[in-house]
Amino acid sequence: MDVKQAYTFCEEYNKVLMSSHHHESSAEEAKNPEAGSVAASLESAPPPPPHFNASTRTNDMISWLLQIGVIVSSIIIIIGLLLTLLQPGALTNQSLTNFPHTLDQFFAGLLRLQPLAVIMLGLAILIATPILRVAFSILAFYLERDYRYVIITCIVLALLILGMLLGKGGA
Repeated sequence: MDVKQAYTFCEEYNKVLMSSHHHESSAEEAKNPEAGSVAASLESAPPPPPHFNASTRTNDMISWLLQIGVIVSSIIIIIGLLLTLLQPGALTNQSLTNFPHTLDQFFAGLLRLQPLAVIMLGLAILIATPILRVAFSILAFYLERDYRYVIITCIVLALLILGMLLGKGGA
């Protein structure tokens, strides 16, 4: 459901509420003048459809995922920078060019708390955050039974992964 559809839904829902309240309150007020209270109209109002609330929850969860990813990656990068400042000789040209180039070097550097490996972990989490958002969107679209967007989002995820696997760093 896009923004325009949600807005249209809200307008229609409000019209239904107002018309049902008007018809009920005029009949009730003829019998009992105190029956036209707001509480009585809220009790008789139809509940909103479940897909509207599910979409809102999905957006909240995606927002939460993005925020957590950025916060965690930022903390890890700051820890790597602090390790760089605390390690003697870590800011020399030779140590700064000794960046881990393979996964073995990366994991070995993490185990030894090498500052550049820790910074690289933070950057990897930062890069993975929007990719996880796309993967989560596939699940959200599937649960909303919006299969067209499931297919489109799967294609986007495949292109992201393909781009990372085929991409080259450097010149």
